[in-house]
Amino acid sequence: MVRAMCLLVLASSLGTAVFVGAAGGPSARADEEVAQFLLTQAKKAISVRKFKEAAAKLERARNEDPALLEASYLLGQVFEKMKEPGKALGAYRTFRDGCRAAGAGLDKKVARLLARAEKRIATLGKGEAELAKLQKAFGNTVVGFATRYQEEDTDIAVDALQRVVEVAPEHAAARKLLGELTGAEDLTTDAGDIDPKAVPIAGIKVWADLLGSRAIPAGKSTSYKRKVLTVDGEGGTIFWTDPKKRAPETFVYEMELRFTKVHANGYLLGFAFGVDEEAERKGGTECVMAFAQRTLVTISHASGGKNLDVGQTAIKASKLGTWMRLTMAVEGRKVRMFLDGKQVLNASVAGRKELSGPIGVFHQRCTAEIRMLRLGTKK
Repeated sequence: MVRAMCLLVLASSLGTAVFVGAAGGPSARADEEVAQFLLTQAKKAISVRKFKEAAAKLERARNEDPALLEASYLLGQVFEKMKEPGKALGAYRTFRDGCRAAGAGLDKKVARLLARAEKRIATLGKGEAELAKLQKAFGNTVVGFATRYQEEDTDIAVDALQRVVEVAPEHAAARKLLGELTGAEDLTTDAGDIDPKAVPIAGIKVWADLLGSRAIPAGKSTSYKRKVLTVDGEGGTIFWTDPKKRAPETFVYEMELRFTKVHANGYLLGFAFGVDEEAERKGGTECVMAFAQRTLVTISHASGGKNLDVGQTAIKASKLGTWMRLTMAVEGRKVRMFLDGKQVLNASVAGRKELSGPIGVFHQRCTAEIRMLRLGTKK
């Protein structure tokens, strides 16, 4: 009833409408239903060439639901009809940026609109295209410089690459080489120990560098270059350490990772641990997987041929090429998961007393890089 009344108010007096929720107060989040209503009304206005009215409704629709990408695209169309190319260009860019943030989750209709928007941006934003060429040329020149000096003077190479990333954040070659040269964030104290403030379990003193020792075997889907491990594949695979590194009942398992290319929806990267070797000897599969996706982190228990999610939470959408730190703190059967130092999950694996045993990396449907992979134990 409340929603119906709201829509009637919108239809009669758009400028004074206020949506109220079931409790009688303003809605705490963007209202998708109202946004869709506004989008429909804007399309009707466009059909009768009432462009000013359509623009107002599309602006309101975007405010109600920023995820309604079509509203931004249509706003660009409307501003072009109104002979306001600057505003049209801004609307198309907003639409394009929204599509990029959505990643591989675009439906076919929005993907077609994106192709059209890119063409309009190229036409209306000639300056943007020229600037992009200058940035790319600058980036290529500096990457060449950094490549020549990476061994002789690593500091100057890193400084040069950081300048490229500041002005051209999408320059893939600059980001890749910078990641290889900088490696993981230094968490050591002046005495050479791991900073205890950065470790989620007290008493962790011994760290095994699984990346430096190349504990994950190189092969068809895995490769090493300097300090970075690349994993790439269309399906889902667990890469166990070889020889199999074993974790005790209490341990910290940590990596720094980034996604660089998506092959299909459902891409992820994370940890595999907690193997029940007795179950494996009997022909079963028993292990725990903890991984990051674009908008989720998950802890999953594989047992008896089934996967059961024992913990899952939404995270801020990650962009391709952005490094993130994923940490697992395991004590007995309790598992805590951290993203960039902040706890995001706390779960317990039913049917298990502890999760010791072999460890590995769980990967699916993407190309990803790992620049830190280590196991921390008490002794």
